Amino acid sequence: MRQILSISFFVLVSFCADKGVRVSNSNLNASEFKEFLIKRVNPLFMYRQMAQVNFILDSLDPYTRSDRGVRAYWLLAKSQADLAVQDFNSAHLRIDTATNLAAKGDSLSPEMLAVKISLASFYYVQDRLDSALKYAHDAYFIGRKRDSSLPAISYRLYEIYMAIGDPREAAKYAWEGYQESKENPQFRVYFINAIAANYESTGLIDSAIAVYKWLDNDSAWLAVPEFKATKDNNIGVLLLRKGRAREAFDLLASAKPVLKQLGRYDEQDTYNYADALMRLGQYHVSLQYLDSADQLAVSQKFPALGSKIWNLRAKNYAALGRPGQGLAAMDSAYAKSRIEMDSSLAKTARDLSAKYSLREKEDAIKSLAYSKKVEENISEQRKIIIAVLVLLIFLIGIVVWLLWRRRRLQQEVREAHLLQQLLRTQMVPHFIFNTLSVLQGFIRTGKTGKSIDFLNTFSKLLRSNLENARSGVVLLADEVSALESYLALQELHFDTLFKYKLSVYSGYEEDNIYVPPMLLQPIVENAVMHGMARLGEEGLITVSIIKEDGILRCIIDDNGAGLHASKEESKKRSLSTIITQERLGILSRQLGKPATIEIIDKESRQLGQGVRVILQLPYREKYDRKGSRVNSIREV
Repeated sequence: MRQILSISFFVLVSFCADKGVRVSNSNLNASEFKEFLIKRVNPLFMYRQMAQVNFILDSLDPYTRSDRGVRAYWLLAKSQADLAVQDFNSAHLRIDTATNLAAKGDSLSPEMLAVKISLASFYYVQDRLDSALKYAHDAYFIGRKRDSSLPAISYRLYEIYMAIGDPREAAKYAWEGYQESKENPQFRVYFINAIAANYESTGLIDSAIAVYKWLDNDSAWLAVPEFKATKDNNIGVLLLRKGRAREAFDLLASAKPVLKQLGRYDEQDTYNYADALMRLGQYHVSLQYLDSADQLAVSQKFPALGSKIWNLRAKNYAALGRPGQGLAAMDSAYAKSRIEMDSSLAKTARDLSAKYSLREKEDAIKSLAYSKKVEENISEQRKIIIAVLVLLIFLIGIVVWLLWRRRRLQQEVREAHLLQQLLRTQMVPHFIFNTLSVLQGFIRTGKTGKSIDFLNTFSKLLRSNLENARSGVVLLADEVSALESYLALQELHFDTLFKYKLSVYSGYEEDNIYVPPMLLQPIVENAVMHGMARLGEEGLITVSIIKEDGILRCIIDDNGAGLHASKEESKKRSLSTIITQERLGILSRQLGKPATIEIIDKESRQLGQGVRVILQLPYREKYDRKGSRVNSIREV
């Protein structure tokens, strides 16, 4: 069966372009030169006009030396011309030079792709299939990367696998090339021919004929006389194998003059024509064509056809009633078959050697690919393990930091608690000292009854303070009660010096609101000792406690001497204020809400005489399991 693809096809596809070309002898570039080869040189390759090919290429030789890419393409084109005349040494030398030029650029460059395709063709023509397949696969890899020359590479892979004897793999690349060349009718016909040849090699004659029928309505195919003649010739051979001699002969006869005119009618075509004539009873004409086929086979060094020719001669002689010549022809056929068998066995041995060598290389490639994949998997797993370890270390670091922060906060709370206890110890002796001084004054002046009343009120206040001192916070109602006892005690002490008024929001007795103990008392004490004592007339101290959103607003207002006191009194007032501010700072940190104190000189703001102190005390309420409120404030 005729294979219509020539070596030039690979040059044509690897230099694939669609536009017309005009090349001058100066300033050649690789792209222009490729197009020139396609339009001017490849048609000459196809019709084996090698003298004209060499004339054109040799005339361009001086103009291709200034550009590396142009020179590489020129060398590859010349190597194809060398292969056409089987000058393998020269072809190999030119391909090596082109390879060195292409290697100076990108490994995936168009020049390197053309080199790989040329090497595959070079080794394929010499029947060195293992090397041919290696370079064809290299070209296939580059072509896939560049999305270029895939039809040419696919066809070469199809031819190599057919030669190796692997029709299934060959069919894969034939179909792939057909898909890649669907938009190019000139290339598509080659792959249709390849698919049909593949079917024929596996005995699927009807499928092969059906594939050729695809071309009946293909105007691009029918427009080229050579293609149509080749199609008719190939279908004729297939029909001949099916025993349909008349249909086969008509097709072979129609293809014969076109192929002969193109110089592409060989010994196999002549033999097929003689076979059709014999089956139609034209024995004398068949014998004449068998003589021509025999001469062509000898001239083309194609001994494999010899036994078939003599077998067909024997059948013609037998049909003509010439048994002697038939027996002689059978003897010649036998002798030829022995020669062909020896040649076939040698070729089979070479093919098997190439095939097993090829399989060995493929196994080595697969093993290398598998090892690489295993290494990649190990590397990927190593990366994952490292990432997990880094994440784990990071999480451990966060946990350690949180534990450290929690411990630090607990330590700060304990320190705050101890500091608060220390501040309370500073407040209580100060208050007791002042009270005992007053009581001592009553006793000295002989005011026994008043001393007893004063002592009873003081003991009540002291008991309340001692009870409140057991906890860092106390109920607001208890703190108000202690404050009222303190004011009553001071009013009793100073007699008519001042009056006091205590105003607390309605329902405070039922609220389970907790506040730090003895926080208001030092402020009230400042109002009494430093405000009322220097007034010279009866004064008034007003204490108001207002409940707002999460805050108690406490206002201590007096109409005393104001902040214009002596240095000693200012120092005592300042110490008391500092202690109170420190306690409020601790309370703010514990509850996360601002606890502030504001001291206002009323006279400076034209609010009258005296001092106004405004406390902002945050509070919190909770409920125990039975529904009653419990203290939620840490000890202050």
